[in-house]
Amino acid sequence: MTDFIPQDRRTPRIDAAATWIEELFAGEVRKGRKGTPDVPYTLHLYEVAALVHEYGGDDDQIIAALLHDVVEDKGGADVLLRIEEEYGARVAALVDACTDSWVRDPSAKERWWPRKVRYINHIADAALGAHLVCAADRVSNITSCIDDYA
Repeated sequence: MTDFIPQDRRTPRIDAAATWIEELFAGEVRKGRKGTPDVPYTLHLYEVAALVHEYGGDDDQIIAALLHDVVEDKGGADVLLRIEEEYGARVAALVDACTDSWVRDPSAKERWWPRKVRYINHIADAALGAHLVCAADRVSNITSCIDDYA
């Protein structure tokens, strides 16, 4: 699935991140998509990575785009530590900037509204380069909502 990133930009680190999200999100589908076949959740992660690449993101930003939902959906703060160990402090900081919940169990997340307000309030001070990753995530989510509505 890393075909979303042109061959000349793919690196072993990017491929490793893609392999990891395929393992973590295996069999999961996107929410919404009424009247359409199940769409693998990883498609969203690849869309975000492709947008980051398209708008000039570097390898760390592309990796962060692939991993941007891992912390809030697959293990919380412990997973952020793993990201830092495997991909470095910058990737971890970029992922952290895109995260609105660090709890281990996704079903224990704080209510949606307070999480999103906190996210919006902290994004102004996010790590350098995080705004591109976060904006690409928003574009992918909004596009998906528009498609669902249509």
